[in-house]
Parts: sequence; C-alpha cells; structure tokens
Amino acid sequence: MSRISSAQIYVNPEDLRKIVGALGKIERISEEAVLSKAVNATLKKAQRVLSKKAKISYAGEASKGIRDRSKIEKAVARGIEPEGTLRFRSEQHAITKFKFSPRSTPTKFLEDTVKHFRRLDFKSQKRPDGRTIGVRVGKQKRYYVHAGQIRGNKGKLFHDVFVVQFKSGHIALAERAGKARFPINQILGSSDMMMTKSKRVFGAEEENIAKFYTEQCAKSLTQALQRLGKT
Repeated sequence: MSRISSAQIYVNPEDLRKIVGALGKIERISEEAVLSKAVNATLKKAQRVLSKKAKISYAGEASKGIRDRSKIEKAVARGIEPEGTLRFRSEQHAITKFKFSPRSTPTKFLEDTVKHFRRLDFKSQKRPDGRTIGVRVGKQKRYYVHAGQIRGNKGKLFHDVFVVQFKSGHIALAERAGKARFPINQILGSSDMMMTKSKRVFGAEEENIAKFYTEQCAKSLTQALQRLGKT
C-alpha cells in the first residue's frame, strides 16, 4: 500500500490476491520484498505525476518546486503489506504566490474628504528647513482585489484589503484585524499537501496510480521469478 500525505492508494483486491497467491507457492521469494519494490516504484511515479498535475492546475510560483520539496519514505520488506509514504510538506503559501490583481494598492485619499493638513508640533517632526510636517486627514481609498489559485479562474473578490511589501521583499495581500494600529492578517492560499490532495490533482490521478501499482506488483513478481529461472 502506498500512502500520499494522508491519502492512501488502494489496488484491486483480486489482482493483489493473485500476486500474493503466486508468491506463496515459491518459498525462495519474499512477498514483502516483491511488494516493497512495487510500492517504492509507485511512490516515485506518484511524486512525479502529482507534482506535474499540481503545476498545471495551480497558478503562480507556489506550484513550482513541489517535487523538490516532497520526500519519499520508502517501504521496507517487513510485514505482509509493506507501506511507504510520500510527503508533501510546506507551510500555506501566501495568496500572492498564486495570482492577484491589481498588483499594488497605493495609499490614496478621496479628494472630497480631504479637509486640511494637521500640523505636528513635535520638534522631531521638523523638516530640515524648519517647516513642520503636515499629515493629510481624510478617508483613504478602499481597494477590491481579485486573488485566486486555480488557472483559468479569476478567483475571489476581496474587499477592503491592501498589497504590502515587507523589508524581506515578500509581497502579501493583507487586511487589518481592526483599527490602523492593529496588526495585519495575511491572506493565505494552499500548502503543497493541500494542492496535491485536491480533487483536481490526486482525485484526477488516483485511479491511474492504483493501476500503476498493480502493474508494478506483477512486474516485480516476474523479475523475481526470472532471477530464480522460473520463467
């Protein structure tokens, strides 16, 4: 059995019974070794197929490099059903790692709400030429940003959000938890695991991967028999 994140790949029980039955008649061939080889080949295939499918299905840079970030824990020849694991690991990617529009939300004030400049009296706010710094008072323009993950889909319309770039260079779509002095909440998208386990990725490839596993079991058995000169 192969395990992908927390999703399992099942094969046709009848096909598996035939293979195990054939192995049981030959004492010198280990069932565990034959099935472990099939599991590991399937995990490697699934790693390649699911990473590619996610890259096709999801927009932006978040879906790139999924394969490099994943890890295979190989099955070993212990137990009647050797089990291996394919792990896709990452934090949730920022929604800006997929797609969003507009690309920036500069601070703008609605002209009909700007009444005056509030003067700051603190000495630290003096300009080099001695003038005080004025602060514009009024309502800021509110932005509506489309952001999404799926290719060919415009995504969700977010209200009252803004695009911010941090000192590190990271760009985020954010909203405030409350008033201006409160922290901002970054809007996130899917992690690698969430993308690869989705219906459009794992759901679309599950049957093909299970079929491949059955074929690999038969192939591994044939190779074992050839080494013993049974075919």
